[in-house]
Amino acid sequence: MKKLLFTTAVFLLCGYLYAQDTVTKDKKSKVYFSFNIGMMDLELHSYSSQLRIDTESFGWNDWDTDELDEFNSLYSSTQLWTSSNVGFAYNILNNSQSKWNIDIGVELGIPTVSHIEKDRADDEIQLEFTQKGINYSLGLFADIDYHINEDWTVIAQPLFSYASCNSDMNSYTYSFEGSYKTEYETTFSSIYPRLNIMGGYHVKNFRIKGGLGLYYYSSSISIDITKKTDLQSFLEEKDYEMTSKTNLDALLGFDWSISDAIEWSLFASGYQNITIRTVLSYKF
Repeated sequence: MKKLLFTTAVFLLCGYLYAQDTVTKDKKSKVYFSFNIGMMDLELHSYSSQLRIDTESFGWNDWDTDELDEFNSLYSSTQLWTSSNVGFAYNILNNSQSKWNIDIGVELGIPTVSHIEKDRADDEIQLEFTQKGINYSLGLFADIDYHINEDWTVIAQPLFSYASCNSDMNSYTYSFEGSYKTEYETTFSSIYPRLNIMGGYHVKNFRIKGGLGLYYYSSSISIDITKKTDLQSFLEEKDYEMTSKTNLDALLGFDWSISDAIEWSLFASGYQNITIRTVLSYKF
């Protein structure tokens, strides 16, 4: 997390220093509130487990490709999430001699996450956990516009988000609990870089935009399962990574300039996975 905060500071500082050398026509900052909701179908990319009986370890076991493929053929994995964010963006290029407009920004959010794994044969839930307490996410982005003319714009939006959560186990039926006293400790983190490439068309105070998105979603999950009796204790540690099945989707959205200072934006992406993002911003 410290590395991400350092990267954020460097990212914004570079943009600020660049802006000092740019003759701007209408240099503005903005603060905004955004809300994201998404659903991602995942597949198992890597898996390691270790069993400890009392203090003795039996070593880590890493699954090979055949075992990973077998799991993916038997079970489906889905993550649902929402995120409420506040952000700050700074315009580093918008002058009368250029057709370019560039904003860079950072946002902090409070995410909620639900992870579900189901048996494909009977649709029975094998594992389910939800985010516990208040956790945080960090996002970096840039809006790069090239104005072809007064009506048409080419838009590129690189984005990166990171989230880390502690979780509560709601259901785990991969193994039989028996008469043991069983406790679960689950942690979760995700990275989600994406690049949106769109065309925009201006209609009065609206800009309608659509295009394609390239992305990669990776979720790292750690589950510690402790089973205790009066005589022994067992600890099973599971570390695995799940990634998005596809890396391409379609985008559609709009920007509405309600006034010179207030703008509302909405866009949705979808193909096999779905993401919806809405932003209300105030420029100053």
